[in-house]
Amino acid sequence: MLFMRRFLFILFIVTFCIMGFSQDASSDAIASTTTTDVYKDKAKKIIDKVCAEYESFKSMKVNFHLITNRNGYETVDTIAGVVQGEKYRLSTRNQEIACDGTSVWHYQKDKKELTKSVPNPNDPNLVFPHKMLRLYERDYTPTYLGEAKVGDRTIQKLEFIPKNQYQQIKKIHIYVIKESSQILRVTRYEGKGSRFSLDFRNVLYNVKVDQRVFRLDMS
Repeated sequence: MLFMRRFLFILFIVTFCIMGFSQDASSDAIASTTTTDVYKDKAKKIIDKVCAEYESFKSMKVNFHLITNRNGYETVDTIAGVVQGEKYRLSTRNQEIACDGTSVWHYQKDKKELTKSVPNPNDPNLVFPHKMLRLYERDYTPTYLGEAKVGDRTIQKLEFIPKNQYQQIKKIHIYVIKESSQILRVTRYEGKGSRFSLDFRNVLYNVKVDQRVFRLDMS
């Protein structure tokens, strides 16, 4: 759960398994298509298009699948998310996280513990993909690795290598649906073979949202 919170506030989301998009397709078909150094400008253009796409949405509802691979074990957690402007709500099996734009509430269900804090604008929260990508541009070197056809969609793969070689995160892969400029999956690679992937599933845009979901009762 500690990583889930940090991943959602220090990273941002997506899917290998959705619509038949497998890990083999992403790592083999895409990685072999191009070489990293040649396509930095291409990566920048894709990032700009993705940012513009998400900035155009008034609201978004999505189910996130967090896939954790560590020490040879894989776990899957589901996160229900809703976002509107600077507000968001994340619901997991063990916690609720709500932000009304000025305050953030964390409720731990097992402990029945509710805490309140102030949003950190420097956290690349995955519910704000455009903000996440801009922060990655600052701290990582992005490269376009190529694309692969998955069904009737084309998937573009971006790689982000940390500028600080001592970073715990070794690299980040982001998979983008070319036709819509929307993120499909974000995968973060750490030391000792640990890998964390966040998939976007069942995404709905510009939906009506009850404003009460962005607050948790402190009483």
